[in-house]
Amino acid sequence: MTKLIRHDGLSALQIGRLTACLERKFRFSDGVRTLGADLEARFARGELVSKKASNGMIAYNRQTFNRMNNNEQAAYMRRLEAKRYYWLEDAEGTGHAVAKVIFDAANLPLALHSIAA
Repeated sequence: MTKLIRHDGLSALQIGRLTACLERKFRFSDGVRTLGADLEARFARGELVSKKASNGMIAYNRQTFNRMNNNEQAAYMRRLEAKRYYWLEDAEGTGHAVAKVIFDAANLPLALHSIAA
């Protein structure tokens, strides 16, 4: 059976960071589990189908933007476009936000609508 998270090609430091992220516990609707256990279970059920990187425009705030002058608005837009969010997506396109190290190690294809990571 294929595993979701690949450790091959990672340095010891990267494996340590990945393990720390995956061993963090979260409360889900059906109990408390580690993030790694939840992602592996969803992958085994076939729920996770792709990974996607998006820019920070999802955090855009119109009210904040309108209070700024022209130079501040330009800087705000540059910051949002430079920020990256990483997702593991299911078939409906809804996703689970994950850290970059998990995104890089995930054994999933990159979504067509993803921006360059």
